[in-house]
Amino acid sequence: SVYNTDGTQTDKATISTAGLLIAAKDGQVKVVATAVDGSNVKGEATISISGQNVIITVPVTSIAVTGANGANAITSKGGTLLMSADVLPANAINKTVTWSVYNTDGTQSDKATISTAGLLTAVKDGEVKVVATAVDGSNVTGEATIKISGQNQDQTTTPDTPSSSTPTGTTQPKNQQQQPITSADLKNVLDGKATVSLSKGKTEAMLPVNVAQTITTPVEVKSEGVSLVIPSAVIKQLTSNLQGNADNAQIIVRIKTDSNDKASLVGANYKINNQIYNFDLLLVDKDGKESKLNAFSEPIQLVFPYDGNRTDAELAGVYVFDDKAQTWEYIGGKMDTGLKTISASAPHFSKYAVLEYNKTFTDVPSTHWAYRTLKVMAAKHIVNGVSATEFNPVGLTTRAEFVTMLVKTLGLKAGKAITRFNDVQASDWYASSVAAAYEAGLISGISESKFAPGDQITREQMAILIVRAYEYAKGANSPTIDHLALLKDHDQVSSWAAAGVNKAIEIGLMKGQSTDVFAPQSYAVRAETAQAILNMLTQIEK
Repeated sequence: SVYNTDGTQTDKATISTAGLLIAAKDGQVKVVATAVDGSNVKGEATISISGQNVIITVPVTSIAVTGANGANAITSKGGTLLMSADVLPANAINKTVTWSVYNTDGTQSDKATISTAGLLTAVKDGEVKVVATAVDGSNVTGEATIKISGQNQDQTTTPDTPSSSTPTGTTQPKNQQQQPITSADLKNVLDGKATVSLSKGKTEAMLPVNVAQTITTPVEVKSEGVSLVIPSAVIKQLTSNLQGNADNAQIIVRIKTDSNDKASLVGANYKINNQIYNFDLLLVDKDGKESKLNAFSEPIQLVFPYDGNRTDAELAGVYVFDDKAQTWEYIGGKMDTGLKTISASAPHFSKYAVLEYNKTFTDVPSTHWAYRTLKVMAAKHIVNGVSATEFNPVGLTTRAEFVTMLVKTLGLKAGKAITRFNDVQASDWYASSVAAAYEAGLISGISESKFAPGDQITREQMAILIVRAYEYAKGANSPTIDHLALLKDHDQVSSWAAAGVNKAIEIGLMKGQSTDVFAPQSYAVRAETAQAILNMLTQIEK
């Protein structure tokens, strides 16, 4: 155990069951070893800790300014363009920028306005210079020139009555936001998808059912940086609900931004990256009757633009709003830093947003070795605290808890919460996770009929399970080095765990508690299990 020098509880360091002392804050601590043979004999040592409060400031060195999807022009009246600032270096402490817009000669401009979030809005024809300025004190700036046109023209309206020039198989739009999609539009197939882009100001794609019924490839609908990919199976699922003739029946794909106050829709610890979007997929028959799907036969892929200067990429994810619970539900998110997008699979349509979840725990200071790890894992909703404010990083982890984390990480689902283990009941909170892990071949139990869900997991057990999870996602791995031979405690590794421990070290899933000590029989503490899961995620994504 570890205490302040006066014997009180300390937050300056933590110590594992194997005696590994980990610094957290500057100061002195008293490390105490107590005999467990009943004699209560103790020994102690005073350890000085320094270097924990050093803050390294990394200033901004450059800023590259671009428009969404590389656009450098606004052509529609009152049109907008979301600007993005790529701030370097990647480890700059403060990447926040302020936005301003000028004429190209540097004078104040009346041709456009720009919001604090970088949304440029056209006012007059001409060229403007958009400038992003770092606020970290470096005064580094980046700029881009945007050409504006179409502001001096009157907007035209689309008549509500059918025109003789209306393409075969389409229906005239009923409002300004609708854009008809023809069979010719769906011939634009790229990367195996028929791609349709909504024009500026359009929020609905209208696809005739008699055209939709011929689709054999996924359909991608794009709108101002947002896209959704609808599998052909989902389109067939929707059209199967049609009663009667397909003539004049339409499928409507709707992509709209939410007009409500964004701040009021997100809770504590959450920060919105861009917009809140409303998605809808409707079948409208010839009489105007609407129907929609409660769930999709296959997931619909959503892709959102992502601005890395507004939120922390490692803490960001895609969320869907649960109207009944009035809460945001995390559904994942795969970041593409090159394209500056984040994608996820939608189980159904509702409100969606890219949110940062920035959770801190009072017992994990910023100087703790696992501080960043726990932030990232909490943002992925893989780990939770033991209370609303505390994580208990040195607490132990049960086998059921660790398996549940693995299942969440891999996104596994069980057919039924039933296994061969007689110590796992269908009503247990972990039953579905244990069943999913068993079906995936991640676990075999400590015997034919026993899983021991409440037992604390050892480091060698954790190694076995995390290697199986990694190989489930990436395929089998063959070590090139006998890492166990380099460990002082290699003889403490159980024979059945030796191969797994060796692989865990080789792949980079786990490390020893020191350079040459693995501590295979030690119980894994909560911070260690979180780090191992994050290591696995990192290696899977390589």
